[in-house]
Amino acid sequence: MLIAPLIISGVNPSSQFAKARDASRASDMRSIQNALNRELVIKGAYPASLDELVPVQMSKIPTDPQTYKPYEYQVRNSGQDYELCVTFESTGRMCERASETPSTAPQIIN
Repeated sequence: MLIAPLIISGVNPSSQFAKARDASRASDMRSIQNALNRELVIKGAYPASLDELVPVQMSKIPTDPQTYKPYEYQVRNSGQDYELCVTFESTGRMCERASETPSTAPQIIN
């Protein structure tokens, strides 16, 4: 009967939930970046607001899985760059700019 307490004590549910939420945040960030890149290809600029991605690029804008607040987004350089910020429980706030992220959008060749 001593095995069960040892197994149970080795699992921290709070830590596991935090890891799952961080994985969701990372997935949300990739989904938003992909939608932003598609929008750039179609319209030639990033949108002023993430809400402009609905309904064509995304059915809804993801929000933080714990706070339910929207992720931080700011368009820059006349719509040719953006900054998307997400706060992870494990590593804190992380921001990515389009100019620093390899594009996953299809390229238009003339």
